[in-house]
Amino acid sequence: MAENPTQNPSNVLLLTVDSLRFDAYVENRSNPAVNRLINRGVVFEQAYATGPGTTPSFPALLTGTLPLSYGGLGSLTESRPSVAETLKNHGIETAGFQCNPFLSTHFNYDTGFTVFKDYQNPLMGFATKVFPRGIEINNPKLSWVDEFLHITDAIKKSYQLVMGKPRPYVSAEVITNDTIEWLDKTEESFFCWTHYMDVHHPCFPRNRIGAITM
Repeated sequence: MAENPTQNPSNVLLLTVDSLRFDAYVENRSNPAVNRLINRGVVFEQAYATGPGTTPSFPALLTGTLPLSYGGLGSLTESRPSVAETLKNHGIETAGFQCNPFLSTHFNYDTGFTVFKDYQNPLMGFATKVFPRGIEINNPKLSWVDEFLHITDAIKKSYQLVMGKPRPYVSAEVITNDTIEWLDKTEESFFCWTHYMDVHHPCFPRNRIGAITM
């Protein structure tokens, strides 16, 4: 990154899609939007993530650091650099729109963003921190307790009751509309990060809830 990004200000729209395979994206030439991006942009055919999942991959994307640096996996620490914060300090407008609980305010991914919407139900953020591998008891010493008390089933049912909706993630349509609305109101140079979860399991086909899936 240049010492002074404002010397050549430009707009940056970072679009990320959870669990979308490279070949499924590039080979989907029937999609006009995909064709425009491929024909007008640059395709990296040998790009590698810093990890197999969200937690080890996104620190590199948004902080330029390795996943085990600055305190390791989990919440982003204050000492870890932030692309959004650096750009914001140089007068660039920043905004983030996403609905992955591991990329939420609960894990400090809102650092550096003037506007940050992660659409998280408070219970979702709490449950994700307490159960980072999912709502289940992985400790063998505690598993026998769950067999009798059914703790995990109670947590899952409570979460579904509070959420009150059939899918765990906000649809791409909602996130896109919010992103476009913010972009239309932004007159200064900007850095906007928009992340989609529709491809991620569980998959809800269009004929079930009207969501667009790939």
